[in-house]
Amino acid sequence: MKTLRILVFCIALWAIAGAVQAQRIAEVVVRGNVNVPQEAILAKISAKPGMDFDQNLLLKDRAALRDMGFFSDVIPRTENTPQGVRIVYEVQEYPRLSEVRVTGNTVFPTDEILKVMRTKPGNLLNHNDLAADIEAITRMYMQKGYLVNVDPETVGLDRENPTILNLPLKEVTVEAVKVSGLRKTRERVVLREMRYIRPGSLYNLEQIQRDLQRVYNTELFEDISYKAELGSDLSKVIITVNVVERRTGLFSVGASYNNRQQLVGFLEMYETNFRGMGQTLGVRLERGGPANTNSYEINFTEPWLDRRNTSLSLSLFDKTLYRFSRGLFTTDPGTIGDEDRYDERRRGGIVTLSRPLSESTRAYVSLRSESVRTNNPAVLPTEVFIKQDGTVSALSLRLTHNTRDVDFDPATGSFDSISFETALADLKDIGTAISGGFVGKGSFNKVSIDLRRYFSPQGRRRALADKRHVFAFRLYAGRAFGKLPFFEQFFLGGAESLRGYPEDRFWGENVALFSVEYRAPLAQNLVGVLFVDAGDAWGGRYGTINDFTQHSNFKPQVGAGIGIRVRTPIGPLRLDYGFGSEGARTHFSIGNVF
Repeated sequence: MKTLRILVFCIALWAIAGAVQAQRIAEVVVRGNVNVPQEAILAKISAKPGMDFDQNLLLKDRAALRDMGFFSDVIPRTENTPQGVRIVYEVQEYPRLSEVRVTGNTVFPTDEILKVMRTKPGNLLNHNDLAADIEAITRMYMQKGYLVNVDPETVGLDRENPTILNLPLKEVTVEAVKVSGLRKTRERVVLREMRYIRPGSLYNLEQIQRDLQRVYNTELFEDISYKAELGSDLSKVIITVNVVERRTGLFSVGASYNNRQQLVGFLEMYETNFRGMGQTLGVRLERGGPANTNSYEINFTEPWLDRRNTSLSLSLFDKTLYRFSRGLFTTDPGTIGDEDRYDERRRGGIVTLSRPLSESTRAYVSLRSESVRTNNPAVLPTEVFIKQDGTVSALSLRLTHNTRDVDFDPATGSFDSISFETALADLKDIGTAISGGFVGKGSFNKVSIDLRRYFSPQGRRRALADKRHVFAFRLYAGRAFGKLPFFEQFFLGGAESLRGYPEDRFWGENVALFSVEYRAPLAQNLVGVLFVDAGDAWGGRYGTINDFTQHSNFKPQVGAGIGIRVRTPIGPLRLDYGFGSEGARTHFSIGNVF
């Protein structure tokens, strides 16, 4: 209909032009305007009295008047007069609006949308302003990561009340989510981590990135990306998540060396994607170490017990824990020697349940039951407290807040943890008086806080697998109360805390540690590290053991050094060389310190 109308107008214009060819313009008249001033309209018209009439003037002036935005249509016509041609422009004004009716919006309230619009109640409708308003609304959605469509065919004046402007919005939603690249992992393992981007949910770029980050943090995939395609209509998209699976299974037989255990033969099976369900199953058997004993440990984790992401972790063990070990290439006069070696045989289990309270906050509850048997080191009578044996039953509560971009290799964000443990110890009389310690039953409590921050001078990652230079900071502190067995104290020193010092060099009822690391990627799976650690463990009823002098007040110790991290399927292999006030030490372990 509109095409036919334009065709008729062109034919009429051609006929008029033929009839008035070579005539002069006698008068220019505007009719139909009510609210738009006559002077403003005439100022846009190029045809002036006294000019030779040209049909192109009508086309040019019609377009100029339409460009003002106040008219739904402009119809030029001519009238012959004795003085020449009178040009008449019939204009059809848009109305003065009584209401702007926005519908279909759920992301932003109507009031916020109206604030970014030029088109407002009480103003004349102007289609130029309306086009700018639609662009502003689209930009407003995009700034928050959303997409919105405004179909020009559906925008217009209300049929029953033409002073009302109807502005229906169509917020873009997800029609379907697909996963490609899976070989072993089941599709639901990926989809269950996507809390926001689901069929029927609003399409949001920021939420897609958070969902992909959550999938990447399962550590089941080497890389992850996505593609968005048009769905069944303009307001729907289909999301395809593309993954590259990581090797998650490990079976190995061999020998290892670290600061605590020294040389140990082992057989290990470790699978972080058991049955393709993202479950972790680990079995490790060991033989050797300073005590030349057998140890075993079985670990199982179910990350999704229910739809609320309740997780279960179970650990059963019968293993020997070595304390006060010597370094890899150094000997320390303060280290307890082979004849005076101290170790703890721990047998028991730990069960942990956790559930998210929000996107970044998670609560944990753990039950621990252990029997502890110490060896019989040759210590002075005044130091016999180290020989405590017995059982410990404990209940732990922990709350974490995690905003790291990648959990196992963070470049930005933070991790905060606060924990509380209450426990009952039952220590047995081993046939000698215990100086400074106790036998029988006693209860104790522990509280600790762990704050970690990560900053990259290169800014946030554009892709989850991007390598970044990172400054990492950690502050850890703890306090214990009650009748605390020697082996339940806070221990500080070694690969996991105060580097440059022997394992567990300092102990006590109080602990404080501050660490700084600068991490620089050197190759695809290789990272160099500079670190400084400062801290102490102090206080309590247990004093000096041989040359391991203990103190009752806070006396911070400082260690600094360099290290490398090698990325492997079982986690980063870590080698650090640290310098402390008591010499230099090499530390070898698995996983980042923090």
